[in-house]
Amino acid sequence: MHTCKNCNTSFEGNFCPNCGQKMIDGRYNLKDSIGWLLNSIFNLDHGFFYTTVKLIKKPGEVIGDVLNGVTIKYTHPFRLLFLWATISTILVVVLGTYDAQTSDMYQNFDFSEDQIEFQKKMNEVLKKYLNFVIMLNVPIIAFFSWLFYRKHKLNYTEHLIINSYAFVTTTSLGVILVFAQYFLDNPSSMIWFSMLVNVALVGYVYSSFFKENYFASFFKYLAAFLLSYIGLMIISAIGVIVYFIATGKG
Repeated sequence: MHTCKNCNTSFEGNFCPNCGQKMIDGRYNLKDSIGWLLNSIFNLDHGFFYTTVKLIKKPGEVIGDVLNGVTIKYTHPFRLLFLWATISTILVVVLGTYDAQTSDMYQNFDFSEDQIEFQKKMNEVLKKYLNFVIMLNVPIIAFFSWLFYRKHKLNYTEHLIINSYAFVTTTSLGVILVFAQYFLDNPSSMIWFSMLVNVALVGYVYSSFFKENYFASFFKYLAAFLLSYIGLMIISAIGVIVYFIATGKG
């Protein structure tokens, strides 16, 4: 018999039946910590890569399992999205594709000098928090998917889970496009291609989960994407203005 160190419940086995605390006997050491880290990432049963690959292959099954309470096999949707958004952000910043895209954008659009100056300041702020900007899309998109799929009687939180996993699919596969952008002379052309791939992939996830015609899912997400993009740009602009005012950098 063991006594749970978290809630003092007496139990047998490795996990407390009351709170789920794992039985840890002894002190922490580097070997165990590295083992836990590697296991959480590479675990073939429910790790980081397992959930990602399963989402790419069978997104409807993963989302259906999680919404039905089968969660132990998969990495939590919000945690998984944060990890992939962070990986994607690190790559676009380190490889310089973010700066190349924004610089190319100034040349392709007829901006005034004041608009260019504001865009540069805005993009510098956004680059610092790019992973959170990616994640900010999810609650906005979830609102529109909740509207478009009301007949399925799913609540807003369930749509957050659906779209978090959908964004994991697009962000993980989007890493390939980041490397492609790095080797192209015209990175702005990849922006539009990336957006199209994004819409196509989320349409695939929606179709797989909601069991509807792919093109219906594609156009529903396209509408949600355009509406959320406008909303995100407005929110980002307001956030940047507030940031400038608060830091005195305006």
